[in-house]
Amino acid sequence: MAAVAVVAGCAAPTAQIPDVTGEPVADAVAMLEDAGFGVVIVGGHELDDVVDWTISSHSPQGEERPRGETIRLNVHSALEAASKACDAGRIGDDGRSLVLDTAGQERGSGDLTLTDTLCVLEELDVPDVVLDKMGATRSLDGRQEDSWGGIEASWAYHPDDGLDVILELE
Repeated sequence: MAAVAVVAGCAAPTAQIPDVTGEPVADAVAMLEDAGFGVVIVGGHELDDVVDWTISSHSPQGEERPRGETIRLNVHSALEAASKACDAGRIGDDGRSLVLDTAGQERGSGDLTLTDTLCVLEELDVPDVVLDKMGATRSLDGRQEDSWGGIEASWAYHPDDGLDVILELE
């Protein structure tokens, strides 16, 4: 006669899900995996595509859950974070571009104030020298370009059209 063992109440070990909101994606993934959780990035992004992005939210969050459970990470780029913080600009290319269309003297030339545009640029830690170049741009200078920290910027200025800035992730 064979012996049969019954184990009652044996559940998978649990762990507290660390709050990784605001963390860089690579750090958040490492923290969650170290705690014993699986990770999936929402929105069809691959980890290599968003490694320099940050976590905007995750689900579940702040709970104790069985190790091995998959945590869903919502990510955003620095451009999306700056746009959201200032409620300004138009995001494109799945978070990889941001257009800042500052109003000029012509009616309907743009939808942002200079304060809105400066807010976004400050959120992105634009170097002073780039801000100085933008401020010194004249209409006859045409489109200007510069880059910093993985962001490429191009801009043009005309009194009628205002300052128009296009930001792209490299």
